[in-house]
Amino acid sequence: MRVKKARSNRIIGVVSGKGGVGKSFLSVNITTLLKRMGKNPLIVDCDLSNPSVGLHLGLSYGNVGIQEVLMNKNKIGEAVVVQPQTGIRILPASLKYRPGIGLKKLRNLLQGMNDYDYIVIDAPPGITEDVEHIIDACDELLIITTPDIPSVTSAAKMVDLCKDVGRKVTGIIVNRVTD
Repeated sequence: MRVKKARSNRIIGVVSGKGGVGKSFLSVNITTLLKRMGKNPLIVDCDLSNPSVGLHLGLSYGNVGIQEVLMNKNKIGEAVVVQPQTGIRILPASLKYRPGIGLKKLRNLLQGMNDYDYIVIDAPPGITEDVEHIIDACDELLIITTPDIPSVTSAAKMVDLCKDVGRKVTGIIVNRVTD
């Protein structure tokens, strides 16, 4: 009988109610900081329709990403790539559009990833079913917004959603602040 190892990592979701506020940039920087602190982080690009983590890290995209893992076509190890300059490990989203693929199985997928101290999830924008699955999979969430009324309103909705489902909001980051 195989004994399942208890999960010892932290899963941090970076979410927002609106696009263009800096989720991917923040996710990459958090992961970079964790790596520089001697931790073993993984960043997961869960924006299945417009992935950008790999673009921020200067990676070329292959044909295998989180979508293929969720469809059971590939194993996680076949999809994770390493950014050569930093050593950061990334589970990218494939640039190939795959209709009908969602993140319903994300929690189960991440539960078995005990090789990483931290898993940072870059979420797609908005409050959608996939974002709800991301929130469910996370131990804690960072909500990012910009200081304009539509973004702040969307962030407030995201805070309420997280509270409603019992997920911890570790912080709210206001990006692109001037004055």
